[in-house]
Amino acid sequence: MSVEHSKPDCAGFATVGELIVRRAAEHPTKIAVVWEEAAYTYADLLCLSLHYRDVLRARGAAGRHVLIVLDNGMPFLGAFFGASLCGAVPVPVSPKSSLDRLSYIAEDCAAAALIVAPGETRQDGALQRGGFSRLDCCLEAFACILDTDPAELDGIGSTVLPAFVQYTSGSTGHSKGVVISHRAVLENIRAFSDAMAIDPEHDVFASMMPLFHDMGLVCFGLAPIYHAVPLVLYRQEALSLYRWLEGMGIHGVTVSGGPNTLLQLATRVVHTPETYDLSTLRVMVCGSEPVLADTVRKFEMLFGVPGRVKPAYGMAEVTLCATMTPAGEPFRVAPDGVVSCGRPINGVRIEVRSDDRRTPVPPSISGELLIASASVMDGYLYKPEETRAVLHDGYLETGDVGYIDDQGYVYILGRSKNLLVRGGEKYSPHDIEALALKLPEVRHCAVVSVPAQSGGDDLVVAVAEVAKQTLRDPRVLRRLASEIRTQALHDGRFSPDRFAFVLPGSIPVTENGKTRHASLRQLWSRGELPPGPVFAEEELTAAERHRPMQGAVA
Repeated sequence: MSVEHSKPDCAGFATVGELIVRRAAEHPTKIAVVWEEAAYTYADLLCLSLHYRDVLRARGAAGRHVLIVLDNGMPFLGAFFGASLCGAVPVPVSPKSSLDRLSYIAEDCAAAALIVAPGETRQDGALQRGGFSRLDCCLEAFACILDTDPAELDGIGSTVLPAFVQYTSGSTGHSKGVVISHRAVLENIRAFSDAMAIDPEHDVFASMMPLFHDMGLVCFGLAPIYHAVPLVLYRQEALSLYRWLEGMGIHGVTVSGGPNTLLQLATRVVHTPETYDLSTLRVMVCGSEPVLADTVRKFEMLFGVPGRVKPAYGMAEVTLCATMTPAGEPFRVAPDGVVSCGRPINGVRIEVRSDDRRTPVPPSISGELLIASASVMDGYLYKPEETRAVLHDGYLETGDVGYIDDQGYVYILGRSKNLLVRGGEKYSPHDIEALALKLPEVRHCAVVSVPAQSGGDDLVVAVAEVAKQTLRDPRVLRRLASEIRTQALHDGRFSPDRFAFVLPGSIPVTENGKTRHASLRQLWSRGELPPGPVFAEEELTAAERHRPMQGAVA
């Protein structure tokens, strides 16, 4: 089964750096970004970008990689475009990265410099280890006056160098640098913008997604500038949730987005939804992780935005987006509860193939997804073997398992490495995780299969994070385990073999909040999971057999 849409163009842009140069020339006084309650024009952003360009040139960064280790804000955008205008390759990295991860990335890409926040010391260890140049981000450049005509600038970057390098989260292994060309990012923006029906005259973007992540960077960092529409930007922190929701009404936001967990958090912590006006919202892109039907329905109902949430699917290896639920269409849910992530966007061809990765399968039959598109990565930085392992005959082997229905809608079941196998059938761990998350006591849940010590079928283990007081009450935990088991069986699935309960923060996640299933498997197999009560499925079954029937005399 395969689906394909027509190929888009890049609206005349050659490089990412050209985005800010042309916008400043065409709309110098137009608001580009609202950040920290202050509005900045395209001339302001270009001025800041040129400052970074000049400093990086003086540091000899041209033609080399530059790590941008900054939180959301104007400095990040200035540093990103400044590196592009300099002829360097920006490499966005989370400012909360561990010392080991930061050092690894800096050494892996042979970084010329690390751009960090003034006074930030977390990165000093990486700087000392690798002998890298430190460049503090600059805020005073906002005060400068653009004395250069943007139309006369010749430094718009190089089409030979990549647009940027995005390091993977490492959820299924060691991080790899995904090399994205200028053509790839510009075509991807154009394609998903078509699906979102972007209107440059009326749309306003808002985001609290991290700019160091592909969704935050491409969809909410570069796309608004591509279309010359305002971006209302928030920091990636807990309090930003309320500011983000409030800003929808203040700024008349029409386009926003976030992962399932962000929407889920909003439905849990917002008790006065009438306080927030989301009436102007057209599109709420939901991606970066599995989308749950219950989350979408609750969010749309709570905030009065029916049909606005648009599930999407993609990955860093395809720049960002491969499929999206089109504007004007409600999200779809299959009979088995799996949410569709829409149809392939323009220029994307998706095939579902059998286990041999060669034979296409019929509609609604699951297999591995392969993607062909001009927005597919050039490869993994300095890793030719890893690149050859996933790029074949113009297709990217995604490692994701899913299916396409007879109307061309795509459904993702999960990563092939994380699927659960029972009785020869494959199941997504997200199905059981979603059931657990419906229980108010469960903060986070992950389901993995691990080898059984006695041989035979693997054990399926459900690990749930609960509050400290809940962890101390065996009766409540037994009830939670029983409810997850009962609901899983009721939904036609199977019950996990073990139910483990731990404190919040015990389940390993990536910097972007994705569950690291492989790491969790290792922790369980090594007996290194933080201590907590564990219930076996068979003891829950025995307890139910001996439970008196309602109305019976004990």
